[in-house]
Amino acid sequence: MRAFGLVVALTVVAGCKSGLPKMPDLSEVTPKARFQELKVKDIDFDQLDGRFVLEVDNPYPLDLDFSSSSWKLGLAGHPFLDGVNDEGTVIAPSDTSVVRIPFTMGFVDALKIASDVASGSDTLPYSFDVDFAFKTPIGPVTVPVHHEGDMPALHAPQVGLKALRIEKLDILKNKASLALDLNLHSDQPSALSFDTFAWGVKLAGSDVASGSTVIGPVEGDKLVSLPIDLNLLGIGEAIVNALTKKSPLKVRLKADANVGTPFGAIPLTVDEIADLTPR
Repeated sequence: MRAFGLVVALTVVAGCKSGLPKMPDLSEVTPKARFQELKVKDIDFDQLDGRFVLEVDNPYPLDLDFSSSSWKLGLAGHPFLDGVNDEGTVIAPSDTSVVRIPFTMGFVDALKIASDVASGSDTLPYSFDVDFAFKTPIGPVTVPVHHEGDMPALHAPQVGLKALRIEKLDILKNKASLALDLNLHSDQPSALSFDTFAWGVKLAGSDVASGSTVIGPVEGDKLVSLPIDLNLLGIGEAIVNALTKKSPLKVRLKADANVGTPFGAIPLTVDEIADLTPR
């Protein structure tokens, strides 16, 4: 407090020598804060974990007590998240400190609230506002920061079991060739790339087939067929009866894929169950 008082006193004295008292420019002795970047720590089809990174300047020749910050995140003009950080910190004299404000954004809620713009872009426009509260030599001071930008938006692809087709059924040779038709649907404006799709299929609870398929780019809807070759002697009576009588079968698909997105490769786990009638 004495250091700041000395600065003010010397400034006033200098002003008196010129004829009129000169008061200090408070903007020169007020903490400054500025937005630096939005840093994505982790991203998947469920959520984005990020950090808003800001810099804070301490103009005083003594420690500055940064007591708290309150922030708001808006998406496409709609309020979305807010928070308060009450963990204080001390900024060294005449120094700059980096402040990181963590947040987690769930894509289901984010895309819903920003639905008016989400369908046409791989990013969402955001606004970020934060108020820093300081205890300074001139009393409590609040420093606001406003920033606008764009952040990643991921639409999780959907995999649906569409049909189970009998391509060949030879009872005498105890062999059958089936095809499981899948419908892949993506709302992502840019194409998603399924370069690896490792899958396994169960029929009536029994493992019957597995493999790895290169699906390639997906925009909108894409039909994919997985081949299933069966030895009828080893698959159980329930499956054979369903194939010969064209009765419903419980089909389960489990798959793991690395999906190429505008923001890098993102893992995707698929677990879909449906009752399908062989045709």
